[in-house]
Amino acid sequence: MVDQEPVIADLPTGEAVPSGEPEPAQSQQPPPPAQPPQQPQPPSQSQPQPAKKQPSASSSLAARLAAGPSNMDAFLTRLSRCMSTPAGIDAILMFVGYSSRLAAELLDAAGRSAIHATAHRLITLAFSLPPRTAILLSSAPAARANPLASLALTLATRLRALAALLSEGRVFMRSWALLSMYLWGRRLVLSLVRPAVSEKGAENKKTGQALDNTIACTQFVSLLIFQSLENVYFLGSKGVLPVTPAQQGKALRWSTRAWAVYVGVELGRLFIERRRKNSEDAADVSSEEHKAWRQGWQRSVVRNLAWAPLTVHWSLEKGFLNDLTTWSIAYIPAVIAGRNVWRENA
Repeated sequence: MVDQEPVIADLPTGEAVPSGEPEPAQSQQPPPPAQPPQQPQPPSQSQPQPAKKQPSASSSLAARLAAGPSNMDAFLTRLSRCMSTPAGIDAILMFVGYSSRLAAELLDAAGRSAIHATAHRLITLAFSLPPRTAILLSSAPAARANPLASLALTLATRLRALAALLSEGRVFMRSWALLSMYLWGRRLVLSLVRPAVSEKGAENKKTGQALDNTIACTQFVSLLIFQSLENVYFLGSKGVLPVTPAQQGKALRWSTRAWAVYVGVELGRLFIERRRKNSEDAADVSSEEHKAWRQGWQRSVVRNLAWAPLTVHWSLEKGFLNDLTTWSIAYIPAVIAGRNVWRENA
């Protein structure tokens, strides 16, 4: 297979091209200190059996408080390792940003539903009053009648602002991706001009290599277009390039369409890989290596299947999904990426 370059890419609105993601290991909590077993004493007639001493609530609380800093230190140390590489930073920020955006949509839906219910009750009460009854409305009756709904809407606004900030930070960090893509393209060109080695079954290998070359070149070109147009959009939105808002929107849509091509080709590549792997390892499907490959393959398929409808939605001017559905789907690859980097830095 032609050298495949791992690429971290994301849309300016916060929608990301995936990275790899094995399942994470669960964080291990330190076990409580074991108490030595007490040897039972035979009852004596001269001395009464002493009552079994129970640990006090204060000692148990003290033990928990003492373990708290250790657990927090372990968590922060692991988080620091996760964010020590560009890929790790992107995965963590994507997980936090997408979680914030999904939570904002859920809070917004719940808050608006509660306010609508309050307004409906007020209207019903108004119609039940006797004729010619004067009704006085305050400036914000719904907010005062349902403070929890108002709080939910305020929190949703804050979470959207956080998600937008994290998204912009990710786009800025990815703006240098053209440098790594140059190295990927260089290795790709070298692999294409490398002379073929004659061996048994060379005809089949030549056919498979041609397919791999086509897939790799298509993915490289699609991501090159994606990253270039995204940079045009981002730098234009900041006033660095003389790009009008209309041109920015056009660059954004076409960059997403290039990303959609990459996702579609990647799904095809994954199924070709599975067919080849099953034919090669037909007698060794129970090995640990094959199981690890199958788990990674399944996660890659799920991740790209989640991106597929989103890339089409974001490539259209108005889209076809509502915000809650969009961010519910986008949360899937965000969790996969976050769990992957968390496990790798255990």
